[in-house]
Amino acid sequence: MILPLDPHLQPSPPTPGVLTIAGSDCSGGAGLEADIKTITVSRCYAITCITALTAQNSHGVHHVLPTPTDTVKRILATLNEDDLNLKAVKIGLLPATGIEPVKDYLSSLTPPTFVVLDPVFVANSGDSFGDSDSLAPKLISLFKYCTLVTPNFVETQIILGRKIQVESVKSLSEAAALIGQKTHTSVLVKGGHIPFDKDGIKVSLSNPETIYNVLYEYPTGNTYIFRTPYVHSKNTHGTGCTMSSFIASSLAKGSSLKEAVKGSIEFVSEAIRHSEPKDNGPVNHLWRELETDSIEDGTKDGQNPSHYNLLHHLVSDDQLSPLWVNFTSHPFFKSLNNGTLSESGIKHFLVQDYSYLKVFLACHQRLCQIAPSPEAREVMQGATEAVKNELAGHVKLLKEKFDIEDPETIESSKALTTYVEYFNKLLEDGNFVELETSLIPCQFGFNHAVSKYYKPENFYDTLTGEFVTGDSLYEDCCSEYEPWLEAAVSERYCEVCRTLQRVYNSAYNDLEVKNEKKIREIFARGCELEYEFWDECFKA
Repeated sequence: MILPLDPHLQPSPPTPGVLTIAGSDCSGGAGLEADIKTITVSRCYAITCITALTAQNSHGVHHVLPTPTDTVKRILATLNEDDLNLKAVKIGLLPATGIEPVKDYLSSLTPPTFVVLDPVFVANSGDSFGDSDSLAPKLISLFKYCTLVTPNFVETQIILGRKIQVESVKSLSEAAALIGQKTHTSVLVKGGHIPFDKDGIKVSLSNPETIYNVLYEYPTGNTYIFRTPYVHSKNTHGTGCTMSSFIASSLAKGSSLKEAVKGSIEFVSEAIRHSEPKDNGPVNHLWRELETDSIEDGTKDGQNPSHYNLLHHLVSDDQLSPLWVNFTSHPFFKSLNNGTLSESGIKHFLVQDYSYLKVFLACHQRLCQIAPSPEAREVMQGATEAVKNELAGHVKLLKEKFDIEDPETIESSKALTTYVEYFNKLLEDGNFVELETSLIPCQFGFNHAVSKYYKPENFYDTLTGEFVTGDSLYEDCCSEYEPWLEAAVSERYCEVCRTLQRVYNSAYNDLEVKNEKKIREIFARGCELEYEFWDECFKA
């Protein structure tokens, strides 16, 4: 049988190469095997140097055979002679036999090759990979060559040479900064071994609800705290390897360190959540690939389609995320917060926002009519009433502040006219999911934009539905419009976002025919129109 395949070459762009220098885990859950899976699903090319053969499984580490020093040296020298488009190096289990050849290799690398070192002393099962007291100083000598070091809590204590009394997340921040300042490298202290209570105030091993991962960025001196819900699962075999290799892959593709760390936390959390129930079993490295495949056949999360988080996939997608970040980072919001926005700019916004609110209201009324479920209808009815109240308040504001008696006399600006036409088209022929998608940039984007400057710790996380600490460009608020900013980062706003997200995701998952391409196009255009409107206001 002759297959009708195209015989002509179709070269692809160079794939970023990521080298993992790590031990092999015969069970496939951690070590080199976990790295290869993670690097591959991250769309990078996995290159390997095996530092040890291990006999291990989910029950523990039973034997470790280090690779001889000369062999490690020859492997790295061989790789150095090849053109592998190497962009990043991830270092995991490194026995004493590998320290010197790896140090020599790292010292020969030329920037901008990123190096992420996961200082493996103890497996998640509790088993040791060697004498940490003698190995730690040798491993620490490599830190100066690294972009990032990623110790867990136990490894953090080994590096510092002392026990840490954790009284709050501040204890983790101080430990990360101390290591970073002493070793001149960025440090991510992983908090999976020390979960906190629901309020995130104190460590609670008996009732874990919150996880903190703390990044100290050495070049800037900034500390970033990532707060996520605790995933109630014993499947954590290979989480450290997976996280560090994901970070290395993200850096290889051009992400900032903060973006890479944030993405790794999300990836690992979902990999744990999608894993097969088992004591200390492996995470599911392929969860994202399986989820992507299931979009086409109409299923999500295996047998349960209701779990697919469409909203999060839109705002975090490699192609769509830059559009989202572009408009939520517009200087309009910075100037609104610090009080430097021109009077003409704020007037343009307030005057034009009347026409926007009118069509925004019409969209919500239409969503009530075509709601696919009683819950969706109830939620949209509540949203409609909220927009009605906001519109009434806006009419009053225009009269008191600008002496505009009849808002209907306002002539729409160029950006707003384009925006309204976009909404009107979807009002005519869009279904519930399509119309709601067009509103997402406004509904959810205002929080992401405001929180950057006003309250970074109240950033609505579309992955968890909770407030987390987002990008921080904090400035003291000097705005007479602070009540607006406060509303955008309030607990009430978070609850509204969470409810809207649940209804939106559910409506998409219940569709018999899913046109994700159209959804993506609507979302992208909405982000562009938001940017154009804010830009017009800022420049008015």
